[in-house]
Amino acid sequence: MVPIVEADTAQTDRRKGKTLQWKEARLCLAHAAGSQTLSYGGTLQGDVKEAGKQLFASAKKAGFGKTTQVHAVGDGAEWIARQVEERFGSQGEYLVDFYHACDYLGAAASAIHPEADVAKVWFNQQKDALKSGQRADVLEPLRAHLEAGDMPDSQASVRSCYRYLSRRQNQLDYPKALANGLPFGSERESLHCPETTQASGIVVVCRQRRSHDGLAAQSG
Repeated sequence: MVPIVEADTAQTDRRKGKTLQWKEARLCLAHAAGSQTLSYGGTLQGDVKEAGKQLFASAKKAGFGKTTQVHAVGDGAEWIARQVEERFGSQGEYLVDFYHACDYLGAAASAIHPEADVAKVWFNQQKDALKSGQRADVLEPLRAHLEAGDMPDSQASVRSCYRYLSRRQNQLDYPKALANGLPFGSERESLHCPETTQASGIVVVCRQRRSHDGLAAQSG
């Protein structure tokens, strides 16, 4: 979120009567696979459609074309997945940022195991399972510890984690990304664009489509 200060036009002294609003910045970063040349895009005032246009324009600058495949990594915001599908179709694939997913796992670990050492061991086990594509091994332990239905979401870390991951199972193919040498989290890329840690952001990698991409998807 980005702070926006607006002056009160009715005030003679514009220093008085100011109001503070928070608006979501929608940012994207694109580059060709293996390239250090980065293309940025984003919007503060526009809607998700405008953000999608910025996303597509950034990918074009990074080399997107008829023979390229787009690998997108984002924080799990539903609008990002929709825009990747709408803008790139069968040439696009979307992966939930691994580190963002781990934030949910970390909160769930602390809720399930109050002892810090035990929670750390459980978290590392679940993190490794998620990274290796063992989604059922991640979801089942969460299901077994779901909070009561009357507990508010703000206090139900396990439920929030389970819901977040279970609704995005087709966006958790980390083994495929690793096999193709593609990023599975935006932690490294966010160093180039620190704002992505404070906003909905997406990292896009454009690469030449390979003949075995379909097989990799089936085996992932």
